[in-house]
Amino acid sequence: MAHHAGISWGPVIANGAACVAAGAALAALVFAWLTVREARAARTEAERDQLRHRLERVSDLLDRVAALARMDIRYQPPHDSWLSGRNLLRHALVGLHRRLPRCAAILAKDEPDQALALMNDALAEVEAELARLEAKRPGESTT
Repeated sequence: MAHHAGISWGPVIANGAACVAAGAALAALVFAWLTVREARAARTEAERDQLRHRLERVSDLLDRVAALARMDIRYQPPHDSWLSGRNLLRHALVGLHRRLPRCAAILAKDEPDQALALMNDALAEVEAELARLEAKRPGESTT
């Protein structure tokens, strides 16, 4: 190693290289943290979109069940074509019973007039969930 005016440059260069390596490692760590944060935010947004689509599907099915039930009660004895809509609703509500208990209550009804009696509350429940979902911002807790 060359000496200039009594200074040994080897340790200075080694310390400089260590600082550069530490800076690069810190930059990689920050980049990884940002990548994880962005991935987490993207996943949260995708989950929110999926839930919104499911809630919209439930709302559409409630409308369908109501229309079928209104048709069925015109006949004596009442027809049961509304049950096909109720069965589709049952599938759409898988995993949502706790979030949408009024909607889930329709599944236990055997007569179209019983289902219609619950319909307004069930639709309001879905609308409230959709509004809550839209008002929620990333990073907030769900309560």
